[in-house]
Amino acid sequence: MQTQKLLFKHLLSLVGLLVFVFLAVGSTDTNNSKPRDPNAWKTEDNKSMAYIMMEDFVKRRLKSPSTAEFPGVFDGKLDHVTSLDGQKYRIVSYVDAQNSFGAQIRTRFIGEIQQVSDDQWQLISLNLLE
Repeated sequence: MQTQKLLFKHLLSLVGLLVFVFLAVGSTDTNNSKPRDPNAWKTEDNKSMAYIMMEDFVKRRLKSPSTAEFPGVFDGKLDHVTSLDGQKYRIVSYVDAQNSFGAQIRTRFIGEIQQVSDDQWQLISLNLLE
């Protein structure tokens, strides 16, 4: 009986210590860095995001967008993107997707896209070369 009381007392102490550590760690300010500049996007190289956004625009023009397969990072995806002035990007790439007959075909595309705000992109041009 005495051993159970001692064990219970140690268990309560341990739980109390864990609660204290949890509260202490949770209340510290871990973000000592400056807030992100809202205009930082104007000078960043956003090639990867440009490609991702272009994928959406290309999918909208496909017969079967759910079957679309674009090149991956290891396939040289970012080599397909050229930075232009004013946060504009030219993308010359391809997509493999099913056509209206269900056959998987490769369609090359050329397009230009521009970042107009931190989270908005505008399609300037897009040509699917079949």
